[in-house]
Amino acid sequence: MTLKTADMLLEDVSIALEAFGQKAISLDLAYEAASRILSETSSDKGKTHLSFLRAFVQGYPEHSGELGTTITVDLTGFKAYAAEEAKSCFVDLIDLYYDCALTKQGMVLVDTPGADSINARHTGAAFEYIKNADAILFVTYYNHPFSKADREFLIQLGRVKDSFAMDKMFFVVNAVDLAQDNEELDEVIDYVQNQLGGFGIRFPKLFPVTSKGALAEKQAAQSFSHHFLQDSGMKHFEKVFHAFIEQDLTNLAIVSAMAAIARTETLLQEVLTTSKQDEASKAAALRQLAEDYQQVLKVAADIQDGAEQQKLRKEIDELIYYSKQRVFFRFADFFKESFNPAVIKEGEDLKTVLREALRNFLNAIGFDFGQEMRATSFRTEMTVHKLVSEKQASFIQQAQRVKKTLSLQPYDPEKKETLEFQPAFHNLSDQEFRKELGLFKNPKAFFEKNEKVMMSQALQERLDPLALAYVSDQGNRLYEEYSVHLHNEIDALKQATIAEVEDIFMGLKAGLEETVDADYFEEIIEKVQQIVQD
Repeated sequence: MTLKTADMLLEDVSIALEAFGQKAISLDLAYEAASRILSETSSDKGKTHLSFLRAFVQGYPEHSGELGTTITVDLTGFKAYAAEEAKSCFVDLIDLYYDCALTKQGMVLVDTPGADSINARHTGAAFEYIKNADAILFVTYYNHPFSKADREFLIQLGRVKDSFAMDKMFFVVNAVDLAQDNEELDEVIDYVQNQLGGFGIRFPKLFPVTSKGALAEKQAAQSFSHHFLQDSGMKHFEKVFHAFIEQDLTNLAIVSAMAAIARTETLLQEVLTTSKQDEASKAAALRQLAEDYQQVLKVAADIQDGAEQQKLRKEIDELIYYSKQRVFFRFADFFKESFNPAVIKEGEDLKTVLREALRNFLNAIGFDFGQEMRATSFRTEMTVHKLVSEKQASFIQQAQRVKKTLSLQPYDPEKKETLEFQPAFHNLSDQEFRKELGLFKNPKAFFEKNEKVMMSQALQERLDPLALAYVSDQGNRLYEEYSVHLHNEIDALKQATIAEVEDIFMGLKAGLEETVDADYFEEIIEKVQQIVQD
């Protein structure tokens, strides 16, 4: 288990302190500020941040000397650090080694960090897991609506879902035994499905289960009985999930391996065939082979990335344009969540309340811009992979005009770690919006007349050019990063292609020069064919 460094912890605490208009340049000062806030705050405003500060104050004396270190605990200790916030808020990463059926298959289960955080480090780490995981499981509960954190996480899944090679997302609705009957259960499942569709997740793989029932089935080794449920639903989920892991994912590897075997067999057959020609035919074939080699090598040497760079720039510009459109499409929702009658009401310090509402609004919409940039970064990476793949296909097409049987193994570009993105508007202060906040007169006029609409429009007009500047800057940053990545990958493709072409032609040359063992090659071909048949 690795504890957060002092800098990481200060970053987290600073975000919570900011919700109460406080700052700190050290952890000791943050501890004093947090203690002061806890003693002075009686309302539940900033409840999430208040909870974090309470845990920080409670656990800091115990953990201040251990920050940045790695410690080892038993399962009981793990449960404490996972469940007690006064301990868990100091943890960066926990590796739990647990022996069960899933882990015996080599599976690594990850609980994504910080789904309810606006900390860029947390959301960046969670996004890396989304990108690289073989499967994603999202668990919700029958009688719980999606929280704001759930919603933002699911929207992010929806942003990148179509970029994956296959649908690797599984959505589990737990505690369905709370339903009164099948009709009520169907209504809830339809509701969840519609909500996911609204988040951009179409045709989700949805599984209603009762974990209590599943536990009873496993412990008692008998079917779970309920007044209308046939079983816990877990067996159906496990069947579909294991089929995905053991068949769908495995088939990807098998298809790739079979293609490699087919290429190997074709090359071996050609080497063997050329080795059996008469001397005159071999001499003519050697001359032709030398010419073909030089032509193919020239095609490989001419591999450049100029046209691909232009395509990349155009794709990024388009992605950036639509990212701003999508965030502003949610503008009204962000405004309503921050400026609403539950927050702004008579009897409060309205100036302070308005500033807090503005900060919440800017944080929410700024966070969404950051999430859009992470998704755009991933889409850009997929564009680079596509362009490299198309470049290889173009080379093979040109090379096969010279030598029809030429085939290369697919080039696999390196994965690039997602860039970190600060939220938009993070450096704006409420003082810069005095004109817009000045449109507020009193709660009654704000909500019953046209003031809230006027303020929303004014904020949108104020933020529009700032948003455009943000996405333009990030678009330029993306191009700077990924144009280098594209250039490096095209160059690596070029070098790999030249090396593979040399190997192929050297093998064919060896066959013509009778330096191959024909019997050995025939034996290898038979083994390859046997593998394909099996």
